[in-house]
Amino acid sequence: MTIEGPNQVDGYPDGDALVARYAERSGRDVGDIDFYVAFARWRAACIQAGVYSRYEGGALGEGEGETAADRLDGVYVQAQAAYDALA
Repeated sequence: MTIEGPNQVDGYPDGDALVARYAERSGRDVGDIDFYVAFARWRAACIQAGVYSRYEGGALGEGEGETAADRLDGVYVQAQAAYDALA
């Protein structure tokens, strides 16, 4: 499972280009960007874990083609992305 975003579409700037543009236009220091990326990924993992728990508890009903394991995989993918951002 990969984490896809709009900047992976052809013709859209990659993440580094977006951060550089933000820094240039805002005048802000982006030296700690890895921390903020890791925090965002960790937050997403926590949200996904909550979704997984509700799914397992039956609160979300039946998903179209998704299993509890798919939802749990999402937690691991986000947590790994958070760790990787700090590496």
